[in-house]
Amino acid sequence: MPFTFICSKQRRTSDSDDDTPTDPLPPRVGRFVLSGIVLGSGATGRVYLGFDADTGQEVAIKQLKGERSREAPAEVAPHQIVSGHTNVASLLGHYFFRGQHFIVLELCRGGDLFSVAMTAAEGVSMPEDQLASLMRGMSDGLAHVHACGVVHRDMKLENLLLDDSGSVKLCDFGLAHVFRRDSNGQPLKEAIKRRSGTKSYTAPEVLATSGDGFYFAEAADVWSLGVCLFSLAFGFFPLDVAHPADWRFGAIREAQAAGQPTVPAIFALYQQRLPPWSAELLKLLDGMLQIEVSKRWTMRQVMSSRWLQQPPPPPLKTTKSGRQGTSLTSVIDMDLIGV
Repeated sequence: MPFTFICSKQRRTSDSDDDTPTDPLPPRVGRFVLSGIVLGSGATGRVYLGFDADTGQEVAIKQLKGERSREAPAEVAPHQIVSGHTNVASLLGHYFFRGQHFIVLELCRGGDLFSVAMTAAEGVSMPEDQLASLMRGMSDGLAHVHACGVVHRDMKLENLLLDDSGSVKLCDFGLAHVFRRDSNGQPLKEAIKRRSGTKSYTAPEVLATSGDGFYFAEAADVWSLGVCLFSLAFGFFPLDVAHPADWRFGAIREAQAAGQPTVPAIFALYQQRLPPWSAELLKLLDGMLQIEVSKRWTMRQVMSSRWLQQPPPPPLKTTKSGRQGTSLTSVIDMDLIGV
C-alpha cells in the first residue's frame, strides 16, 4: 500500500481557483498601500503584498471576499489576543472598506512549512537538530496561544510560516476559538462542539464528534501539531484521515492498545525500514499521536520533552518562495471530507 505523500496542499472541496477580482481593490487601507501583487489565493480570499506608507515596511494584506468578509471579526478577535509573540505572525491592523474586509499581517518571506516538508517527501531529510529547531518554534507558538485562552483548531503546515531569519510564525486564526473566562479572568477550558480543521491533520475525536458530541480542542491541537512534526520528518502523513474509513487507523489503534510505539507501527504497515531518527523524537511523536485522548501528551509534556531540550542550532536558512504570505486553504466544514 502506498504512503499518503504530501504532494499538494489540502483544500476545501468548494475552493475556487478563479483569480478574477470580485470587487475593485482600493489603493490603500489605513496607512497600508496595496501593491496589487497577489501572494496567495484560496477559499476565503486573497493575500496581497503591501507596504506601510509611514515606514516603508512590507506587509501581507489579506482581502476577505464575499460571505467570508462577514467572518473577519471572528478571525481578528483571537489573533488580537495572541499577537505579539515571537512565534505568532503579527497582526498589524484590520480595515473595512466598501463591503470588503482587509487584515494586515506581518510578511513572512520564507514561505510555509509545507514547502519544507516537500523536501522530505522528495527523500531529502533535514538534520535532526534543524527539525528540532522548527518544532521548538511551532510548540512555543501553540503553547502561547493556549496560555492566552485560545485554541487554533487548524494547525497545519500551511499555517506555519518562516520569516527571513528562519523563525516559525503561526498564522490564520479564522477557525480559532476563544474560551470564556471565570470571575478571576482565567480561561474556562471547556469542551467545545463545532468541528473544524483540515482532513489529514484533524484529531480522531474531532472526526468522531457528531450531533451533541464535544471534544477538548487543546488536545486536538496537540494531535495536529504531531501530524506536522511527523510530516516534516518523514515526508508523508501518518494517516490520510484519523477515522475508521482509513485502513491504517484501526491498525494503529490496535498497536497502541497493545503498547507498541506508534511510529514503528506506521512503518510496519508499509513493510518499510524506519529512518534512523533518535529515540527521543520517536517518543515525542508517540506521545502526540495517541488516538486515546487520555493518553495523548499535553503541551506541557511536549515542551518539556528531552528532544526539545537540546541546544538549538542556527536558524533554518530560507529562500524567498512562491508560497509566501498567509495560507487560505482551510477546510471549514468537516462533512466535506467524506467520512
